[in-house]
Order: sequence, then C-alpha cells, then structure tokens
Amino acid sequence: GVSRQHLFTVRDAQIMMTPIDGGTPEPIAPLPPAASVASFDALDGDTLTVSTRSPDAILTIDIRKRTVAVREGRRVSRAPNNDHAVLWQRTPAEVWAEIGDPPRDRLLTRRADSIVQAIWHPNGHYVIVATARDVVAIELDERNGWSTTTLAAFDVIRDLVTTDDGSAILIAGRRGTADG
Repeated sequence: GVSRQHLFTVRDAQIMMTPIDGGTPEPIAPLPPAASVASFDALDGDTLTVSTRSPDAILTIDIRKRTVAVREGRRVSRAPNNDHAVLWQRTPAEVWAEIGDPPRDRLLTRRADSIVQAIWHPNGHYVIVATARDVVAIELDERNGWSTTTLAAFDVIRDLVTTDDGSAILIAGRRGTADG
C-alpha cells in the first residue's frame, strides 16, 4: 500500500512503513501467525486497515501508537463515506458490522444458508445480504430494533451490487428458466 508519505509492505511477518523520501523502514505491526496480507484496505489519518488470509482477519493498526486490533473474519464491504466501518464474515453464514455510537462490533444476521454477498447500501442506512436463494435488506436504525425485509427469492444467486446512487440492486442469478 502507498500513501503520500509512506510505503507499506510486509517483511518477515511484519507490516513495515517506509518513508517515501527514502528513510529507514520501520515495523508497525506483526501479522497473526501463518497469515499473509490479502490487501491494504484503507489509510485514514494514523489508522491503517489491512485484510489477511489464512487466517482471515481484519487488522486495524494505529500507526502512531503501534497498536493492532484484530477481528476474525473476511472483510466484505466498507460503509459509504467511512473506510473503517466495515462488514465482515466470521463464518460463511454470519455478517458482522461495526456500527453504533460509539462504534462496536455487532452481529447483523445469521442465515441458514451461506452468504454469497453483503454490501452497504450507498446511503449507509441499510445492509443488503444475499444467500444462495434470497436477498434481504437490514435497516440499521436501532431506535426500534433492526428491521429485515426480504427483497427477492431466486433458485440460485451468484452475486449482487447496487448502483452508485442506490436506486437499483443488480442480482446475478437464476429464477425458473431466467438466468442472468
């Protein structure tokens, strides 16, 4: 990963930060045992977010303090206008989110079937979740509890996305003889 001032790399199971102007590389965080970096996801001020695999984890690193918070699971989506508010899967059938004030990790849904995709709606107030057979929207308004609405049912769902403005959800799947 690269910022305007630093290059982020991995060496000897450590995430390293090297000044672009040619300074000395510094270790800023260890990787979990046997993990490898899947992606450098976001850099916001002094906070770097990194996804790992084997095991799947999300590392939130305070570069200045050299502290690391580890979440088990696979990162699946970032909240609109907030690179560090994320959705992730701890198991194939669960979606978790960092939400609330103050932000904390919350289980959004546990489905009977494996989850194919989970994404934030562009307005940031909903999470859309697809299993192999259905699509639901979870409204993240905690005043009266979360509301879950089934949006569609298919024979097979392969993927989904929203348009940038959130006016449409595009679903790749099959229903009856219609495939697309």
